[in-house]
Amino acid sequence: MLKKNIQLGKFSSIGEYEPYLKQQYPERMLAFYHSKVINYAANNMGREHYKFVANILKKMKKYPNGIGMVDMLLKHFRAIYSNRKAMMEELNFV
Repeated sequence: MLKKNIQLGKFSSIGEYEPYLKQQYPERMLAFYHSKVINYAANNMGREHYKFVANILKKMKKYPNGIGMVDMLLKHFRAIYSNRKAMMEELNFV
């Protein structure tokens, strides 16, 4: 249900469910964040959105195997969005 109905964003309700889902389904939650953060970064521009992406990546690092996945995402974002200077600055804090 969450996979189909919840998107990342300022008013997302995923935060309400995350403590429970992270405990029971850490791999699924990490995969959920992975797919959603890629779409979010592709469709949103501006420093506030970039800070949001950086915060999601920080959250992903706390999951099992999250550090490796975040490193891959950082490389991806730096290659694809190298012209977004504000995004590159925010990613430096991850």
